[in-house]
Amino acid sequence: VPENLKSKQIFSPTFAEVSNPVFAGKYVLFNGSFSGIENIFSIDTASLELFQVTSALFGACNAQFNERGIKIIYSDYSSAGYRLAEADFNPSSWKPISKVTDNSVSLYKKLVSEERGIVDSTTLTHVRFDSKPYYKMGHLFNFHSWAPAYINFGSSEFTTGISFMSQNALSTATTTAGYQWDYAEKTGKYRVAFIWEGWYPVLDLDASYGKRMASVINKNGTEPYRFSWDETVLSGGIKLPLLFNQGKHYMGMQLSARATYTDISKSHAPDTIKIVGFNTLDYRFYFYRYLKQAVKDVYPQWGQVVDVNFRLSPFGGNKYGSIASFKTTLFVPGLFRHNGVRLNAGYQCRLKGDYPYADLISMPRGNLALNSEKLVSMGINYKFPFLYPDASIGIAYIKRVKANLFYDHAFATDKASTKQYNSLGVEITSDLHILRFLLPIDMGVRIGYLPMKNNMFADFLFAVNLAI
Repeated sequence: VPENLKSKQIFSPTFAEVSNPVFAGKYVLFNGSFSGIENIFSIDTASLELFQVTSALFGACNAQFNERGIKIIYSDYSSAGYRLAEADFNPSSWKPISKVTDNSVSLYKKLVSEERGIVDSTTLTHVRFDSKPYYKMGHLFNFHSWAPAYINFGSSEFTTGISFMSQNALSTATTTAGYQWDYAEKTGKYRVAFIWEGWYPVLDLDASYGKRMASVINKNGTEPYRFSWDETVLSGGIKLPLLFNQGKHYMGMQLSARATYTDISKSHAPDTIKIVGFNTLDYRFYFYRYLKQAVKDVYPQWGQVVDVNFRLSPFGGNKYGSIASFKTTLFVPGLFRHNGVRLNAGYQCRLKGDYPYADLISMPRGNLALNSEKLVSMGINYKFPFLYPDASIGIAYIKRVKANLFYDHAFATDKASTKQYNSLGVEITSDLHILRFLLPIDMGVRIGYLPMKNNMFADFLFAVNLAI
């Protein structure tokens, strides 16, 4: 460093944000917000005069000086993002700072007017906080929020209902309590789920009570016989959640095993089906890989999901059978921007016993769940946004409206007899906020047609979008 190095202040301190200074002859170009909008400003190093160089409507920044062409290259901001812009280097056309109007919101001015003076910290009363042991078992619960849907992050469940969430200060204990509605069975149940992540593998407990519904396919081909019962379920298990997120993809895998005790009461099952309390073992393999979504995308542009489940009751010499399923989902881009296609297929095999296990794959929309031996299902959904009202209506703020065209098909086999079920229709839903609730609510209606039965059907749709 030269011994005679000297520094000179050419710019007075200011509360306006300044950045990215570059030399341009005797001038220094830099980003400034003196007008309330970020633009290119310049200071004359000789006279120390300050000028506004650009007057971009939405902002300009990061200027570079082109000595050969005597031009200024900079980034101009527009509704489509930043774009490269060029302007003549003409100091005579620049606006002096004395003629620049400050159009900033300046919220601090109102706050300053409300202040009664400078706070004197020496007069404040000091509070001493003593250190004490932290007992994990005494701080397992900390209910902090609720949602107008049943959400269980541990098991990746996002269904209709209501839920209240708790998470301790260490984020090792998570509790979800609420009510869950099953569209397929048209029944609901109360649930409490607890997840402990303080160890590895993850431990989770789940308890539920509610009504169940099932159907028996009649031999004469008439409508299935529907019956109900009350069910109390206690379960617990371990799982290995593995994450492999990399670059632009979300990717993960989960292995789980759990034991479940089920108690049955108030059963209206036919004489051929006897339901009592029993124990089961459940195993699951779940894999997903998604391309990160843009905010406006209705589905991931590319994505794959594989879900394998197996449930059986090996204890006590009972005859409750078993159920296994394999289902996969594929996401591909639609015809236009922010459109999406979801393809799904599944296979379920049930060894029948005295208890009708709940289906692990879904029947075509508009059809009731069946207690069939084998079930093969497939479906296609084409979803797209078509309206952005950005309108406030009463207690709701509607951001956009979406449509989903769907077709579902299934083959149900029971006692060597196979029947087909299908449905098609449209779902109209909207992204909206109710009562300033942070997460967008996906609410709307489904209008469908059952070709096999020549019947129309309608459903109310309600979900919460967590992809924000």
